[in-house]
Amino acid sequence: MNPVSLPGIDETGTGEGATATPAGADFPGDFAHPQQPAVEPAALIVRKTNYTALALGITILVFVNVGLYFFFRDKRPEDDAIHSIAVMPLVNASGDPNLEYLSDGITENIINSLSRLPKLKVMARATVFRYKGQEADPIKVGHELKVGAMLTGRVVQQGNNLTVNVDLVNVTDGSQLWGEKYDRKLSDIFAVQEEIARQISDKLRLKLTGEEQQQLSKRYTENAEAYRAFLWGRFFWERRTEDGMKKGIQHFQQAIDSDPSYALAYVGLADCYLILYDYGFLSPQESGAEAEFRRAIELSPNYATAHHWYGYYLAVRGRFDESLAEMRRGEEIDPLSLIIKTNIGRLLFWERKYDLAIAQFKSVLEMDPNFASALEKLAEAYEAKQMYPEAIAEYQKWAALVGDGELAAQLGPAYAASGYKGAITKWIEHLGQTREQDYTQRAMLHAAVGDKEQAFLWLGKAYEARSTWLYQLRVAPVFDGLRSDARFADLQKRIGLE
Repeated sequence: MNPVSLPGIDETGTGEGATATPAGADFPGDFAHPQQPAVEPAALIVRKTNYTALALGITILVFVNVGLYFFFRDKRPEDDAIHSIAVMPLVNASGDPNLEYLSDGITENIINSLSRLPKLKVMARATVFRYKGQEADPIKVGHELKVGAMLTGRVVQQGNNLTVNVDLVNVTDGSQLWGEKYDRKLSDIFAVQEEIARQISDKLRLKLTGEEQQQLSKRYTENAEAYRAFLWGRFFWERRTEDGMKKGIQHFQQAIDSDPSYALAYVGLADCYLILYDYGFLSPQESGAEAEFRRAIELSPNYATAHHWYGYYLAVRGRFDESLAEMRRGEEIDPLSLIIKTNIGRLLFWERKYDLAIAQFKSVLEMDPNFASALEKLAEAYEAKQMYPEAIAEYQKWAALVGDGELAAQLGPAYAASGYKGAITKWIEHLGQTREQDYTQRAMLHAAVGDKEQAFLWLGKAYEARSTWLYQLRVAPVFDGLRSDARFADLQKRIGLE
């Protein structure tokens, strides 16, 4: 701050009644006036008033500047933190399609690690893997997913050498927040994943507690061979085919053989048995899913995923009370898991507790308005309550979010023109007729509008194709209108649900 220059005043005399005399003035006696009380000139009064105001202004400025200094000095790093991220599928740049399991596995591990941080919203695997194989523009993806940052990268394995390149981008302006290249041995894969997760939390300026820092580096096995076998198992499990499940079982078993205490491998094994059973490839007697879930929980009682999927396994078999207990335990361990909370809502929906289900799905969407599964299930709950305008609105949001903008655009006008049945008819027309994953959905849509013959026709096609979602047959409300038909009981028996 610059010094303030004040005009000079030379005041002579002391004491009360002294006169203000210009320096050096000489008054002859003949012209001397009788002594008068001193009166300050008007200009001097104005000057003093100005000095007082100026001093007050300077004082205020000093206090403001000091306050701002301490405000910015004490401003915490997390005030500027980014609280949401999409970890995009890392690219397999090895030139060998058989190494896809590694890039997918590292991606999933980073997602799972970051998801343990309560201050960070992390897009789910199913959400980001829709972009796999695409050149994702950070700003566009950030807008679509409503996140603040995006991680991209490439993975190369050559023999026993592992190279991972990653870039963290601020999606607001496309600027790079951080980038790194890791050249390590394949056996160092744990350390690489943990270092990436730590760097992300640091560059996003998240202030972590000691417990949260430990969560980032939590390992379920120290055995690198067991871990790679587990990644292979997850890779085949994601294919959702009979061959994929059987190969998944082989790899999960290899992981268990390498580390008998590896709880995640037991959950993977149970998941494979569960899908083989639900698709009708195993009889209830052959399925070892429940035993494997119990084994995983025995090995790791605080493993939320084991409780969650065991609860889901129980739910689709109509064992609702047991299911809710397991899912609530999973939620207690991992209170920020959106998929656990969504599946609790799904359980309530299957119990026909529609109001509770709607409240549950809404609570999930308050945490993440773009969680597609919760949007879809909220629409189904509204549909079950015949709240058709609300149902169509949520279906439109869901369709747009999963990349089906055409369906999202068609549903509203169709409902306005022809009501609920017209909207569902338009949806059926929109679906492809050859994709296996559409068979059960088509059956559900026909059942929703009371077209029993078409519903059974497509259920038959779904069974022949071992299509997904047939496990809902026992519990899904949309099929309630078919349950009295002998064909429905026969289908459940063939699937193994009776």
